[in-house]
Amino acid sequence: MAFKFLVWPLLGTLVTALPSNLVPREAMVPPPEPADLTPACWKNLSCSFHEIEDMNMDTRLEFVRYMEDVHFGKLNSANQFRPIEGVITFFIDENLGSPGSWVSYVDAGIVEAIQRGGAIALDLGTFDGGNPGSPKWNTFLTELKNGELGDRNVSEAAGRVKDKANTRRALVGP
Repeated sequence: MAFKFLVWPLLGTLVTALPSNLVPREAMVPPPEPADLTPACWKNLSCSFHEIEDMNMDTRLEFVRYMEDVHFGKLNSANQFRPIEGVITFFIDENLGSPGSWVSYVDAGIVEAIQRGGAIALDLGTFDGGNPGSPKWNTFLTELKNGELGDRNVSEAAGRVKDKANTRRALVGP
């Protein structure tokens, strides 16, 4: 048993010290990278209202967190969406918001506006999806990026105006 613990590390060192033509090929080839399964519309912030509305609430929460983690740090706003996360978490906990429901439509309108406004603020496109909240989120996120909204109370008041527009979009429809 002691032999195994003493010799095995030495053999591993020996294999790495051997000339490449003596090392088995499978030892030299690194394992493949795991496939990136992130939807393309998440990467370029281009999900349609219907794509967002078709997401279950768990996926939608994951999407909001993805936007925060991957995109919105560049806008100094990676921490602005905890209330949105909280609402979606409530929907999950209470089993509300199945795709096709009124709750899902309202929430999808809000998430779409945030996404489209963020895409515009990040210069990933100009399409606002016809969502009246998108230009408002663009303005808000651009002002955050430029350091114009240092006071959290100012940014939260601006957010309430956008939320009203987002909700109106969901009630009237895309």
